[in-house]
Amino acid sequence: MKPELEKKLFDEYPKLFVQKDLPMSQTCMCWGVDTGDGWYWLIDNLCDAIQKYCDSRNEGVVIRNKEKGRRWWQGYWYGSWQPWKKSFWRALRNLWKRFRERNLLEEEWQIEAVQVKEKFGGLRFYISGGDDEVYGMISLAEHLSYKICEWCGTLKEVKVYSEGWTRTLCPNCNKNWKDGKRPE
Repeated sequence: MKPELEKKLFDEYPKLFVQKDLPMSQTCMCWGVDTGDGWYWLIDNLCDAIQKYCDSRNEGVVIRNKEKGRRWWQGYWYGSWQPWKKSFWRALRNLWKRFRERNLLEEEWQIEAVQVKEKFGGLRFYISGGDDEVYGMISLAEHLSYKICEWCGTLKEVKVYSEGWTRTLCPNCNKNWKDGKRPE
């Protein structure tokens, strides 16, 4: 994919492509989006759907309190104990509530792209994290990639050509492929 289109994807979905700057010993995303330009709109729509799904799952989620040095009982243990025979259970309930508010809050749920490439003429979109909804979105995009020309993005008369390297191309782009011309 052209660097300009790849940069547009990375700028539009920074949470999804957070691994793009990691070394190759940690991720395959260091090679960028390794597909033709014709699949840009398909990958863009897939990333948009995945990121909106992540954001909808995170609505109302409180990020974990990262204060260092604070304990859940500080400021509560000694000051709230009134004559313990009457308010013991109320103080214990309030103590438990405060503990849960400080320590048992959810983390933000985010999917990260690990590798985006073309393989055997189709799109491959590998992620870390995710559930059945996200894998369904990815599966749909991968199946649609066999009906879209990798180079120009047309939907007309697209075939999978297996002459050496397997490619999903329209007849015009296949002719250019055989002539050794690359898309501009």
